[in-house]
Amino acid sequence: MESNVELQNLFTYSLGYVVVFALILVAFIVIYILLCRKEFIDDHAPIEVNKPEKAVDANKIKEKYISKLNDLESRLNQNTVSNREAYQELSSVIRNFVFELTGINVQNYTLKEINAVNIPALSFLVEEYYSPEFSYEGNGNALESLYKTKEAIEGWN
Repeated sequence: MESNVELQNLFTYSLGYVVVFALILVAFIVIYILLCRKEFIDDHAPIEVNKPEKAVDANKIKEKYISKLNDLESRLNQNTVSNREAYQELSSVIRNFVFELTGINVQNYTLKEINAVNIPALSFLVEEYYSPEFSYEGNGNALESLYKTKEAIEGWN
């Protein structure tokens, strides 16, 4: 039996799927670009600086943190603290020191955010701490970094 109906080629139907797939892909790309742009904008937003409400006695704060560094130096010399732990403590000390003096909550900042705050001494020290603080070996000279931290605190204006 003969028929007048011609069957359509397989590719005719698949063209519709390709168009739908392409539209979905374009939608995902647009969403991705918008999210990246928002992230880019957020990264470059100025960091809010909250100055302490009460007047701070810088010398008293310096003494407090120099005392903490002296304690750490003693423990390093007695080998009761690992190199990695020393770097973690150094990072905590300098970040808390800056927070108490400026009110900038740098304890929770990444190195990129610290660089954005534009406190060169803090950026330099935290960058020096990063590798020994987060590596398994904990390589680095903790005493040398401790002396640099003391110097930065003593010279802070």
